[in-house]
Amino acid sequence: MITGHLECLRRAGSEFPDAVFSVLNALAKMDFQSIEDGEVALSGQGLTAKLFSLETHPVEAGTAESHLDNIDIHLVVSGAEKIAQAPLTTAADATRQGQPENDNIFYDLPAEAATMVTLKPGEFAVLFPWDIHAPGCSAPGEESVRKVVVKLPLESLKAG
Repeated sequence: MITGHLECLRRAGSEFPDAVFSVLNALAKMDFQSIEDGEVALSGQGLTAKLFSLETHPVEAGTAESHLDNIDIHLVVSGAEKIAQAPLTTAADATRQGQPENDNIFYDLPAEAATMVTLKPGEFAVLFPWDIHAPGCSAPGEESVRKVVVKLPLESLKAG
């Protein structure tokens, strides 16, 4: 998992994989206050971003997930959320629930190994296939969050 703030993108850009930087840069240029919730095309990316609002929940009420073929890029637009993250270890994989659905695999979140990250407006998290994550968890003083999520094909890191 990589976390950061869009304001620091210019300074850190050369350290990101090109495909990740390109998505973050496209998100940084968008005016989400004037865009309604739904799917939004990312200019020049051939990708769509899902913009939505949700009521946050306690971490124990969340669902942990990972993805086989995509990297998740989460960006908070307003409000705040916590994302619980844990490595996809052999022990964690043993808690897999069912078969992948639309590249979503669900797990029990290993509480002792979870890292909690709070995201506020302008902050992002880049989550890789080896990151089990439970987004949408309650942050102190916040009951809702508006965010955007982009599914970046893992294969795009190997291109070019």
